[in-house]
Amino acid sequence: MTLKIKVSNPFLPNYVKEVDFEDFERIDVGIKGEMDSNHFLWKLWHLFDLQYAPSNGKGFAPWAYLPQRYIGKKNQILVLGNINTALGNFHVAISYVTKGDIDSVCFYSGIHNDKPTYKKLRAIVLQAKNEINQLETFHYQVELFSNFDKLNFHTYIGNHFKLYSQNEKIYVSFDVTCADKYEAYHIGMERMKYLVAFLAVETNILFDYPFIENFSMVDNITEEQPVFMQNYIDGYSISGDTVLLSKEGFQFLDQFIFVERDLCLTHLVKYFLLGCIHVQDGMKEQEGFDDIVKAAFPTLTYAAMRKQVKNRQEKYTHCIMHYLSAIETASFEDGDHETCAWCGNVKYKIGARVKDFITKYFNEKLGNIYKGLYNIRSKYLHTGILSTSGDFLNARPLLDIGTDLGLFDASFVSVRANGYVSLVSAMNIKEWTTFGMRCFYHEKMYGNKNYEVEESYNNNSEDYIKHFSDIVLKSNVEGLEITGIEPT
Repeated sequence: MTLKIKVSNPFLPNYVKEVDFEDFERIDVGIKGEMDSNHFLWKLWHLFDLQYAPSNGKGFAPWAYLPQRYIGKKNQILVLGNINTALGNFHVAISYVTKGDIDSVCFYSGIHNDKPTYKKLRAIVLQAKNEINQLETFHYQVELFSNFDKLNFHTYIGNHFKLYSQNEKIYVSFDVTCADKYEAYHIGMERMKYLVAFLAVETNILFDYPFIENFSMVDNITEEQPVFMQNYIDGYSISGDTVLLSKEGFQFLDQFIFVERDLCLTHLVKYFLLGCIHVQDGMKEQEGFDDIVKAAFPTLTYAAMRKQVKNRQEKYTHCIMHYLSAIETASFEDGDHETCAWCGNVKYKIGARVKDFITKYFNEKLGNIYKGLYNIRSKYLHTGILSTSGDFLNARPLLDIGTDLGLFDASFVSVRANGYVSLVSAMNIKEWTTFGMRCFYHEKMYGNKNYEVEESYNNNSEDYIKHFSDIVLKSNVEGLEITGIEPT
């Protein structure tokens, strides 16, 4: 019995008919592997745009993406959807035996079935295969935003990227080589996603960026002697008013993120970057509720805080969940994946793995605290119980038997570990987590096992306050108003 394919019209979504797969025009290409297959598809769709964009298509052949999958006796079929071209509308499918390969590209039209049309389709498919390595280079310059109004980035120039400041703004510029502007945009946005996630771990600063556009002007940048950040825990990767990368951070961007075309990430690098995304998401949650920055003085600590406190309880919980998930994800390759003797399934001792991760880069006491934090995270995911007791705006001492402390958790999480209860803030969890993540990739990818922080790095906290917007200075001493801050 022949394989039946459901075909629908994008303009008549309720009209569906079944056609024999044998009625599709099949064009053999024989491309192996996901990467080469996608290179072929990018080139093929680019050629359709150039040669057969419809007169009203604004220079490209539009798609109605209607994916389906069918399993035949000898092969499998992926139906991509409907493409509108100057030759007519066609349903397009891919035939393959091994996932990621393209054995043939198949076209179907209930109207345009003449031989001259299929001859043109065959020609453009073969042209795409033959010209798969004929590529263009696109250049992007993207501004990076943060909560700092006036902050510079030291200039770092790699093989395919530049990270620098200009006119009190921070930019990254980079080149990609690919089939067309659509693939360039896809690659560019992927680069930016991983860049800002990595910078969240590397610098403790949350960066953002706009949608990217091809940039034709040449970057006018003065190359500087590289300056690299040493190990730090508290604050930010900032010297004066300039953001610094570690030596390993610069190497990581040059080696893994800003490459010529495809990101070829090992499992170790991929899981580390996914962990960085968790840190970034945690910082986004934290940005909405926590002390933005702290200024320490001999007798008191002041904080610059946002006025908005709505939904703090949920944000605090989500923030902690992301920081714990970051360690769980980044250390996945290091996990002790024990097999259950009864069912044969893999058992992941995640809580122990998180504890061991922090113990290695700090100490066992902090590792035990993280194990307690992981239990709080699990309690939220499985029962919905939040990590803190509620609104922090008007703190009043109250009992709460749901916390490890037995009292109301306000702007901290109480964790029972090491024989006593510790009060842990989200800011501490962020800084401990990012330090551990930096030590992890320094060691695993570059062989640097130096985890020591030689001295308390001067992060110029009092200077940071004037850089932030949408904040107020608030004293934790009732009746005391802060009118200004002077360095001691």
